[in-house]
Amino acid sequence: MVATFHVEQIAARVQATLADTPSLADVKTELQHKLENARAQAEAMLASLHMPELHMPSLSDLHMPTMPTLPTRDELKERAAAMFVRTPSMDDIVDRARQLLIEAVCARLAVAAA
Repeated sequence: MVATFHVEQIAARVQATLADTPSLADVKTELQHKLENARAQAEAMLASLHMPELHMPSLSDLHMPTMPTLPTRDELKERAAAMFVRTPSMDDIVDRARQLLIEAVCARLAVAAA
């Protein structure tokens, strides 16, 4: 069942998204910069005793990419229902197929990263 999904395409989408993701060092630098700006703003406000709303940096200010998604459990179950006769173990089949699909995508990404 896993073979019916295009693992290479899923892995390529994940890899392309990761290529556009900032590194941890970039995120750290951006957060430090935002914190320094917020600290300077707070000091300036305290010095003038005028306290408008202070914008503190938060993780929601970071621009992170949206990762492509793997097929949902429901999508896998729909595909399995079309491929196999109805069986009491369908949930087990679907769960195992999802696990195998995740492992296959991870293996492709690991090879690409090496």
